[in-house]
Amino acid sequence: EAIKSVEGAKIEACLFNCTSPESITAAMPILRELVPSIRIGGFANGFHTAESGEGEYRDLSPAEYYDSFVAKWIESGATIVGGCCGVFPAHIAHLRKALVPAASL
Repeated sequence: EAIKSVEGAKIEACLFNCTSPESITAAMPILRELVPSIRIGGFANGFHTAESGEGEYRDLSPAEYYDSFVAKWIESGATIVGGCCGVFPAHIAHLRKALVPAASL
């Protein structure tokens, strides 16, 4: 519904933000299918939803965040990736190193 409600608008990108990396991983292929002509991406947080319904922080290493989640988003078509609450500068630095060829740093 949200995608249809902005049909015809000049949207450059559509991203998921501030939710679990698992949710973004599951939703990214669906988003790519819904909006094949714009950039997509995600900024996940470092939490997961516990049975209590509240987020609990988990200590994902920068490599785990990239390997377990961000790489899958990119495989699904994401071109904008990053992190939100609980994803720290070390995670973003790892993403940059993984995504930008060393020669261009």
